[in-house]
Amino acid sequence: MKSSNYNTCYSLPKLTTCVVGGGNSAHVLIPFLSTAGHTVNLLTRRPNDWNKVVTCDVTSMENQVIKKFTGTCDKISSDPNDVIPDADAIILCMPVHQYRNALDRLAPFIDKSKVNFL
Repeated sequence: MKSSNYNTCYSLPKLTTCVVGGGNSAHVLIPFLSTAGHTVNLLTRRPNDWNKVVTCDVTSMENQVIKKFTGTCDKISSDPNDVIPDADAIILCMPVHQYRNALDRLAPFIDKSKVNFL
């Protein structure tokens, strides 16, 4: 039986993704999404604390860096109007109990004329 490689079997669309929140998961997702060819925007309360280039270090149990992944944010903002309308996908990187408030804040800026993934 021939094994298949998911990455070579399907041509995945390049999306504009908005990462909402600035925690650890955002620091991991941004490099992976960016290096996969997606445009990444970031909505955060503290945009001035971020650099456009984000690096994620994969470390061993001994805290030795095994590999580095680096990606870029196209836009970084605290204003949903700057980053949400262009988004094909929105990823919430925050505690689950904050989802409802975040979605209430984002809803007016989501482009309802296209399919969005949350």
